[in-house]
Amino acid sequence: MQVIAKIAGVPALVVSSQLRQHLSFSHQNESQRGICKPVKLTYHPCQSFFVIRQPCKIILVYPMRFKEDSDVIIATAFFQELVDEGSSDKWSKAPQGSWSPIPPPELRGELLEDLKTNGGFLTFDAHPRHLERKKLDNITWAFLKFYAFLKYHIKSTKCFIQRRMKRRMESLLEVLHQTEEQVDENVEELQGSKTVRNLRKFYKSTGLTRRRIFSIKIRRIHFPVRIHVLSCFRWRCVGIQKEVQVKRYIRLH
Repeated sequence: MQVIAKIAGVPALVVSSQLRQHLSFSHQNESQRGICKPVKLTYHPCQSFFVIRQPCKIILVYPMRFKEDSDVIIATAFFQELVDEGSSDKWSKAPQGSWSPIPPPELRGELLEDLKTNGGFLTFDAHPRHLERKKLDNITWAFLKFYAFLKYHIKSTKCFIQRRMKRRMESLLEVLHQTEEQVDENVEELQGSKTVRNLRKFYKSTGLTRRRIFSIKIRRIHFPVRIHVLSCFRWRCVGIQKEVQVKRYIRLH
């Protein structure tokens, strides 16, 4: 595992040595200090940045590319806050940063593929006081690991937002459960009152009478003539038979 970790760290060491060489002002003569073309350094396939040497400072430009729209929103807010805080008196000694949605003029003439971004361009200005021998290693590592720091910040912000949303949902559910319990208690109190019981009896009786009337109407619709005619004919036949039987068994003395 140690061998694998060392092998994985080789690209970072190579890029850091290149960046340190470009940032070193003390090893250059005054005649060599001038405006040079942008130098592209690639830490990862999708994480490349440019180093631009000028007479009195060195400019580092980071093209920002993100896969998700939420990452763009979080990163843009972070860039604006970073620029605002960097311009304050508290951080006046640190390298000044600026953010722009379009490429800076220093990258004019570069390939279009390198300038296609959805998160804009972040620029840092490093002056000779920032690039002294004692500070050179730290600032080189900070510039090299800026993409990793930004990725960590976006991930932490997402986790924080998810935790806040979860707590908010839990508090809302607690409020809903409390209201449901109060409603159940009020319903139980109403069910125990006399008025509610009387209303139940009234609705029950009216419902039964309505059902009975409805069933009678249905029967009348299906058997409108059969019931009345047969009933009348049946009673007439029975009355005639009774009269005939009574007259047949009368004895004469």
